[in-house]
Amino acid sequence: MKRETLKDQINKDGSHTQIEKITQTPEDGFVPNKEHRTDWEYPGHDIGMFERGRFKGHKTTVIYQRTHTKTTRILFYVLYIIVSLIFSAIFMALISAQDTPEEANRFKMYFVGVIAFLIYGLVQSIISFRKQDQQREKERAKEQQEKD
Repeated sequence: MKRETLKDQINKDGSHTQIEKITQTPEDGFVPNKEHRTDWEYPGHDIGMFERGRFKGHKTTVIYQRTHTKTTRILFYVLYIIVSLIFSAIFMALISAQDTPEEANRFKMYFVGVIAFLIYGLVQSIISFRKQDQQREKERAKEQQEKD
């Protein structure tokens, strides 16, 4: 297997761009082939090496990755808030649909647990994003020192 990095750079806005080309040959061993397996209809298609989705052959894959840190964070926070509101609405509907106060109290406790979990996840993601920012700043400072 030959792995070649065509482009690897950190952009001015803090995002990271990486383009990589992977070339596999029969000498490398088995190559994944799950995308074509569903099109083949023949007796015994669900057993053997095709069930595992692998065959010996040539495969070239080009991977393009780009991280948009600011865009990703905004999207993450918006989606997190939307999911939190959906869960809250579901639990509020369940609480209001209960006939007895005991059942309503039980769902209120579930609701408190879900809200606590969502707040914990949000706080942990904020901490993780801050650690990533600090790590990037350290790397930039180190690169600046090496240039000077």
